[in-house]
Amino acid sequence: ISSIRTYGDYIAMYKMIIDNYLSEYEEALKGTPLYSEESFKDMQEEYNENYEDQKELYADMEDEELIGKDSLVEFLINFRDSLKEFTDSMKDIAS
Repeated sequence: ISSIRTYGDYIAMYKMIIDNYLSEYEEALKGTPLYSEESFKDMQEEYNENYEDQKELYADMEDEELIGKDSLVEFLINFRDSLKEFTDSMKDIAS
């Protein structure tokens, strides 16, 4: 995450965090009473919409160097960590 340099890097990292979270979430809960295919698809759609919003916001600046890189890096790290914390808690509940 700390190695991002451009807004395109930021968007790519944002997408990787979302994809990893959705994969981990589904893996943790699939096959348990806590998993609902419909709810998972709704959540997947919501996260993909958030990604598309971010992508659209920064589309014109994709190749430009980040301004305020530290705050964007901090956001991505906090975003990743909070999703991981949630997934870990769901794994504990499911087991």
